[in-house]
Amino acid sequence: MNMRPVWIALVVALANQCVHAQSVMVTMDVMAKSRAVGHVVNGTYTVTDDAGFVPETFSYSESFGLRRDGALFAPSLSASNVVQSGLFYGAVTTPSPFAASLVATAPWNVSVLINNGYAGYLLFVPKTATVVAPAAVSQRAFLSVGLSWSSEAGYEQYGRSVSWETQGTPIAASSLKPWSPDEFVAHWQSLVGQTLVGAYKESYDLSSQSPYALLGGVTPPPPTLHDNVSIYGDVVIRSVVVVPEPATYLLMGLGLSLVAAVRRRQQTA
Repeated sequence: MNMRPVWIALVVALANQCVHAQSVMVTMDVMAKSRAVGHVVNGTYTVTDDAGFVPETFSYSESFGLRRDGALFAPSLSASNVVQSGLFYGAVTTPSPFAASLVATAPWNVSVLINNGYAGYLLFVPKTATVVAPAAVSQRAFLSVGLSWSSEAGYEQYGRSVSWETQGTPIAASSLKPWSPDEFVAHWQSLVGQTLVGAYKESYDLSSQSPYALLGGVTPPPPTLHDNVSIYGDVVIRSVVVVPEPATYLLMGLGLSLVAAVRRRQQTA
């Protein structure tokens, strides 16, 4: 039996695994520029700027694996747009200087997840776009952390995100396709060196009303308690680096060993 095709197929399969067993590290500088504080006053929710906030610049990064992509939203999400999306789970971020104070009331099992997040994208184009009258693709890429929990105080949420929207090449709605992992990485790489104005947001929200209250189909009354602290800023993407995950080196070594074995068999045949 000629084993050469089997060896070649196995090597190709291992090589394919190596390509996708990668992680991405996005490194950036965040310039936190403002903080807004919201409260319910006399039954009305009011937001004011915190005049005492001191702007702060800090380094921030997020790493995520390219094997964990999946559907985030169904194409039927929008009545007016065709939507494609993807999500990369298992992301790990560096801490922000504001996180500890914003989640001071969180239980320990929430606090330990404060730097676990996800990366993803949302693409959409109007359903009216055709080959004759194409429309630009709206491309929103994001790196996010999102947590929520219930407490005696109410319903609490914490979020942190770097989100940026660009306009892609005009196409027909029927031509919109999800990004491959490589396309997602290439999009972030295209942003290196740019200042993304207003791309950073970090917030804490406490409300007497569940964030899921609207799912029942009945609009609930306004919450009697609603406190919110939101920090906004700009982002400069410094680098986007793709590196093999540790297990990939083992696969690469095995693949090279198989190649060597094939060559030895050819020489002794």
